[in-house]
Amino acid sequence: MALTLLTIAAEAAKKVEAPPPEPTMLEMLRDVLLFQGLFGWMFWLTGIGFCMANCRIILQAKPQIRFLHGLAMGVLGSYGGSTLAAAMLAKPTVFLINESLVPMFFCVWCVMYTLPSLFLGLLKDTSVGSIFASCCYEIFRCHVMINCAKMAHATLTVAAFPLTSTPTVGPLICGMLGGCGGGFFPLDKGLGPIEKDTNWRITSAIFGSIWLQLMISDPTVKPYLAGTMLADPAWVRFCAVFFFAAFPLLQALMPGFNPLGNNPLVGAATVAVPAGKKTN
Repeated sequence: MALTLLTIAAEAAKKVEAPPPEPTMLEMLRDVLLFQGLFGWMFWLTGIGFCMANCRIILQAKPQIRFLHGLAMGVLGSYGGSTLAAAMLAKPTVFLINESLVPMFFCVWCVMYTLPSLFLGLLKDTSVGSIFASCCYEIFRCHVMINCAKMAHATLTVAAFPLTSTPTVGPLICGMLGGCGGGFFPLDKGLGPIEKDTNWRITSAIFGSIWLQLMISDPTVKPYLAGTMLADPAWVRFCAVFFFAAFPLLQALMPGFNPLGNNPLVGAATVAVPAGKKTN
Protein backbone atom coordinates (compact mmCIF):
# COMPACT_ATOMS: atom_id res chain seq x y z
CA MET A 1 0.00 0.00 0.00
CA ALA A 2 2.75 2.42 0.93
CA LEU A 3 4.62 1.54 -2.24
CA THR A 4 1.53 2.27 -4.29
CA LEU A 5 1.08 5.66 -2.64
CA LEU A 6 4.72 6.52 -3.25
CA THR A 7 4.36 5.56 -6.90
CA ILE A 8 1.25 7.71 -7.29
CA ALA A 9 2.98 10.63 -5.57
CA ALA A 10 5.99 10.28 -7.83
CA GLU A 11 3.82 10.27 -10.96
CA ALA A 12 1.91 13.31 -9.73
CA ALA A 13 5.17 15.15 -9.04
CA LYS A 14 6.28 14.49 -12.61
CA LYS A 15 3.09 16.04 -13.94
CA VAL A 16 3.47 19.22 -11.91
CA GLU A 17 4.79 21.91 -14.21
CA ALA A 18 8.00 23.57 -13.20
CA PRO A 19 7.60 27.24 -12.23
CA PRO A 20 8.39 29.65 -15.06
CA PRO A 21 11.92 31.05 -15.01
CA GLU A 22 12.47 34.46 -13.55
CA PRO A 23 12.35 37.16 -16.25
CA THR A 24 15.64 38.69 -17.25
CA MET A 25 16.32 42.39 -16.84
CA LEU A 26 15.75 42.91 -20.56
CA GLU A 27 12.42 41.07 -20.45
CA MET A 28 11.38 43.15 -17.45
CA LEU A 29 12.31 46.35 -19.29
CA ARG A 30 10.24 45.12 -22.25
CA ASP A 31 7.22 44.60 -20.02
CA VAL A 32 7.69 48.05 -18.46
CA LEU A 33 7.82 49.83 -21.81
CA LEU A 34 4.93 47.82 -23.27
CA PHE A 35 2.69 48.09 -20.17
CA GLN A 36 2.55 44.30 -19.91
CA GLY A 37 1.93 42.00 -16.96
CA LEU A 38 2.51 43.64 -13.60
CA PHE A 39 3.40 46.95 -15.26
CA GLY A 40 -0.03 48.01 -16.51
CA TRP A 41 0.26 51.01 -14.19
CA MET A 42 2.87 52.39 -16.59
CA PHE A 43 -0.01 53.48 -18.82
CA TRP A 44 -1.13 55.94 -16.14
CA LEU A 45 2.36 57.14 -15.25
CA THR A 46 3.38 57.82 -18.84
CA GLY A 47 -0.07 59.20 -19.66
CA ILE A 48 0.18 61.76 -16.86
CA GLY A 49 3.73 62.63 -17.91
CA PHE A 50 2.55 62.94 -21.52
CA CYS A 51 -0.17 65.40 -20.47
CA MET A 52 2.29 67.34 -18.31
CA ALA A 53 4.66 67.68 -21.26
CA ASN A 54 1.87 69.00 -23.49
CA CYS A 55 0.75 71.45 -20.80
CA ARG A 56 4.33 72.65 -20.47
CA ILE A 57 4.54 73.33 -24.21
CA ILE A 58 1.27 75.29 -24.19
CA LEU A 59 2.11 77.36 -21.11
CA GLN A 60 5.58 78.17 -22.41
CA ALA A 61 4.30 79.31 -25.78
CA LYS A 62 1.29 81.24 -24.41
CA PRO A 63 1.79 82.13 -20.74
CA GLN A 64 -1.40 84.25 -20.64
CA ILE A 65 -3.66 81.71 -22.33
CA ARG A 66 -7.22 81.41 -21.00
CA PHE A 67 -8.18 78.24 -19.15
CA LEU A 68 -10.74 76.91 -21.65
CA HIS A 69 -8.63 77.88 -24.64
CA GLY A 70 -5.66 75.98 -23.25
CA LEU A 71 -7.81 73.00 -22.30
CA ALA A 72 -9.23 72.68 -25.82
CA MET A 73 -5.82 73.22 -27.41
CA GLY A 74 -4.27 70.67 -25.09
CA VAL A 75 -6.81 67.94 -25.78
CA LEU A 76 -6.52 68.41 -29.53
CA GLY A 77 -2.74 68.74 -29.38
CA SER A 78 -2.33 65.68 -27.17
CA TYR A 79 -4.61 63.39 -29.14
CA GLY A 80 -4.65 65.15 -32.50
CA GLY A 81 -2.49 62.61 -34.31
CA SER A 82 -4.72 59.68 -33.43
CA THR A 83 -7.76 61.85 -34.22
CA LEU A 84 -6.52 62.43 -37.77
CA ALA A 85 -5.75 58.74 -38.22
CA ALA A 86 -9.19 57.72 -36.95
CA ALA A 87 -10.89 60.28 -39.21
CA MET A 88 -9.07 58.91 -42.26
CA LEU A 89 -10.20 55.39 -41.34
CA ALA A 90 -13.78 56.47 -40.51
CA LYS A 91 -13.37 55.26 -36.93
CA PRO A 92 -14.29 56.93 -33.61
CA THR A 93 -11.43 59.00 -32.31
CA VAL A 94 -9.35 57.42 -29.56
CA PHE A 95 -10.22 59.86 -26.76
CA LEU A 96 -13.91 58.98 -27.26
CA ILE A 97 -13.22 55.24 -27.01
CA ASN A 98 -10.86 55.45 -24.04
CA GLU A 99 -12.78 57.76 -21.73
CA SER A 100 -9.87 58.12 -19.33
CA LEU A 101 -7.83 60.25 -21.70
CA VAL A 102 -9.74 63.55 -21.57
CA PRO A 103 -10.30 63.48 -17.76
CA MET A 104 -6.61 62.69 -17.32
CA PHE A 105 -5.58 65.74 -19.34
CA PHE A 106 -8.21 67.89 -17.63
CA CYS A 107 -6.84 67.05 -14.17
CA VAL A 108 -3.24 67.70 -15.20
CA TRP A 109 -4.17 70.95 -16.93
CA CYS A 110 -6.04 72.22 -13.83
CA VAL A 111 -3.01 71.61 -11.63
CA MET A 112 -0.42 73.05 -14.00
CA TYR A 113 -2.55 76.04 -14.97
CA THR A 114 -3.04 76.90 -11.29
CA LEU A 115 0.63 76.44 -10.33
CA PRO A 116 2.59 77.22 -13.51
CA SER A 117 5.77 78.48 -11.89
CA LEU A 118 6.14 75.37 -9.74
CA PHE A 119 5.57 72.74 -12.40
CA LEU A 120 7.15 74.52 -15.36
CA GLY A 121 10.25 75.18 -13.31
CA LEU A 122 10.39 71.48 -12.42
CA LEU A 123 9.86 70.24 -15.98
CA LYS A 124 12.10 72.65 -17.88
CA ASP A 125 14.77 73.78 -15.41
CA THR A 126 15.70 70.50 -13.72
CA SER A 127 17.34 67.47 -15.30
CA VAL A 128 15.04 65.04 -13.49
CA GLY A 129 11.91 66.90 -14.55
CA SER A 130 12.90 67.30 -18.20
CA ILE A 131 14.00 63.65 -18.50
CA PHE A 132 10.76 62.49 -16.86
CA ALA A 133 8.64 64.59 -19.22
CA SER A 134 10.59 63.51 -22.30
CA CYS A 135 10.56 59.79 -21.47
CA CYS A 136 6.87 59.71 -20.59
CA TYR A 137 5.94 61.74 -23.66
CA GLU A 138 7.97 59.59 -26.05
CA ILE A 139 6.82 56.25 -24.60
CA PHE A 140 3.15 57.25 -24.71
CA ARG A 141 3.53 58.76 -28.18
CA CYS A 142 5.06 55.57 -29.52
CA HIS A 143 2.17 53.52 -28.17
CA VAL A 144 -0.22 55.83 -30.00
CA MET A 145 1.75 55.25 -33.20
CA ILE A 146 1.64 51.48 -32.70
CA ASN A 147 -2.11 51.50 -32.06
CA CYS A 148 -2.86 53.72 -35.07
CA ALA A 149 -0.86 51.45 -37.39
CA LYS A 150 -2.63 48.42 -35.90
CA MET A 151 -6.02 50.09 -36.40
CA ALA A 152 -5.17 50.75 -40.06
CA HIS A 153 -4.23 47.11 -40.63
CA ALA A 154 -7.48 45.95 -39.05
CA THR A 155 -9.55 48.35 -41.17
CA LEU A 156 -7.98 48.44 -44.62
CA THR A 157 -8.00 45.85 -47.35
CA VAL A 158 -5.45 45.42 -50.13
CA ALA A 159 -6.21 47.03 -53.49
CA ALA A 160 -6.90 45.02 -56.63
CA PHE A 161 -3.28 45.19 -57.84
CA PRO A 162 -1.21 45.64 -54.70
CA LEU A 163 2.54 45.90 -54.63
CA THR A 164 2.46 43.74 -51.50
CA SER A 165 -0.03 41.29 -50.06
CA THR A 166 -0.68 43.44 -46.99
CA PRO A 167 -1.84 47.06 -46.55
CA THR A 168 1.21 49.29 -46.58
CA VAL A 169 0.53 52.93 -47.45
CA GLY A 170 -2.43 53.29 -45.10
CA PRO A 171 -0.68 51.89 -41.99
CA LEU A 172 2.42 53.97 -42.73
CA ILE A 173 0.40 57.19 -42.98
CA CYS A 174 -1.78 56.41 -39.96
CA GLY A 175 1.24 55.39 -37.90
CA MET A 176 3.03 58.60 -38.83
CA LEU A 177 0.00 60.74 -37.96
CA GLY A 178 -0.56 58.90 -34.70
CA GLY A 179 3.09 59.23 -33.74
CA CYS A 180 3.46 62.91 -34.60
CA GLY A 181 2.16 63.87 -31.15
CA GLY A 182 -0.50 66.22 -32.48
CA GLY A 183 2.15 68.06 -34.48
CA PHE A 184 -0.39 69.31 -37.01
CA PHE A 185 -2.90 70.52 -34.40
CA PRO A 186 -4.43 73.04 -34.07
CA LEU A 187 -5.38 72.85 -37.73
CA ASP A 188 -4.31 76.45 -38.37
CA LYS A 189 -0.72 75.18 -38.20
CA GLY A 190 -1.14 73.55 -41.59
CA LEU A 191 2.16 72.01 -42.67
CA GLY A 192 4.17 74.43 -40.55
CA PRO A 193 5.88 71.67 -38.53
CA ILE A 194 7.61 70.34 -41.66
CA GLU A 195 8.07 73.67 -43.43
CA LYS A 196 11.39 74.62 -41.85
CA ASP A 197 13.63 72.61 -39.56
CA THR A 198 13.59 68.84 -39.26
CA ASN A 199 10.91 67.85 -36.77
CA TRP A 200 11.95 65.06 -34.37
CA ARG A 201 8.43 63.86 -33.66
CA ILE A 202 7.45 63.55 -37.29
CA THR A 203 10.80 62.09 -38.34
CA SER A 204 10.74 59.49 -35.58
CA ALA A 205 7.12 58.62 -36.38
CA ILE A 206 8.08 58.00 -40.01
CA PHE A 207 10.98 55.74 -39.07
CA GLY A 208 8.89 54.01 -36.41
CA SER A 209 6.03 53.31 -38.81
CA ILE A 210 8.42 51.87 -41.39
CA TRP A 211 10.03 49.69 -38.71
CA LEU A 212 6.69 48.28 -37.57
CA GLN A 213 5.52 47.68 -41.12
CA LEU A 214 8.66 45.80 -42.12
CA MET A 215 9.23 43.80 -38.96
CA ILE A 216 5.63 42.86 -38.11
CA SER A 217 3.49 43.08 -41.24
CA ASP A 218 5.65 42.67 -44.33
CA PRO A 219 5.47 39.00 -45.44
CA THR A 220 8.74 39.25 -47.37
CA VAL A 221 10.71 40.17 -44.24
CA LYS A 222 9.16 37.71 -41.77
CA PRO A 223 11.05 34.63 -43.04
CA TYR A 224 14.38 36.32 -42.35
CA LEU A 225 13.34 36.93 -38.73
CA ALA A 226 12.50 33.32 -37.96
CA GLY A 227 14.44 32.02 -34.99
CA THR A 228 15.44 35.52 -33.83
CA MET A 229 14.15 37.72 -31.05
CA LEU A 230 12.47 39.99 -33.61
CA ALA A 231 10.18 37.16 -34.71
CA ASP A 232 8.13 38.10 -31.64
CA PRO A 233 6.11 41.30 -32.35
CA ALA A 234 6.49 42.30 -28.69
CA TRP A 235 10.25 42.70 -29.13
CA VAL A 236 9.71 44.70 -32.33
CA ARG A 237 7.42 47.09 -30.45
CA PHE A 238 9.89 47.23 -27.57
CA CYS A 239 12.65 48.35 -29.95
CA ALA A 240 10.41 51.12 -31.30
CA VAL A 241 9.46 52.38 -27.82
CA PHE A 242 13.04 52.21 -26.59
CA PHE A 243 14.26 54.20 -29.60
CA PHE A 244 11.62 56.88 -29.06
CA ALA A 245 12.48 57.23 -25.38
CA ALA A 246 16.27 56.89 -25.51
CA PHE A 247 17.27 58.88 -28.58
CA PRO A 248 16.12 62.31 -27.30
CA LEU A 249 18.13 61.79 -24.13
CA LEU A 250 21.29 62.03 -26.23
CA GLN A 251 20.41 65.70 -26.71
CA ALA A 252 20.47 66.16 -22.95
CA LEU A 253 23.89 64.53 -22.79
CA MET A 254 25.23 66.13 -25.98
CA PRO A 255 23.59 69.53 -26.62
CA GLY A 256 23.32 70.20 -30.33
CA PHE A 257 23.09 66.52 -31.24
CA ASN A 258 19.86 66.39 -33.21
CA PRO A 259 20.32 64.55 -36.54
CA LEU A 260 16.62 63.65 -36.55
CA GLY A 261 15.39 67.03 -35.36
CA ASN A 262 15.26 68.91 -32.09
CA ASN A 263 13.15 67.65 -29.19
CA PRO A 264 11.56 70.69 -27.49
CA LEU A 265 11.28 68.83 -24.19
CA VAL A 266 15.03 68.80 -23.61
CA GLY A 267 17.29 71.82 -23.52
CA ALA A 268 16.77 75.33 -22.27
CA ALA A 269 13.37 76.93 -22.49
CA THR A 270 12.96 80.18 -24.41
CA VAL A 271 9.76 81.59 -22.92
CA ALA A 272 9.56 82.98 -19.40
CA VAL A 273 6.51 82.10 -17.32
CA PRO A 274 5.10 84.60 -14.85
CA ALA A 275 4.92 83.57 -11.22
CA GLY A 276 1.49 84.99 -10.58
CA LYS A 277 -1.83 83.49 -11.57
CA LYS A 278 -3.10 84.40 -15.02
CA THR A 279 -6.21 86.44 -15.66
CA ASN A 280 -9.04 84.65 -17.39
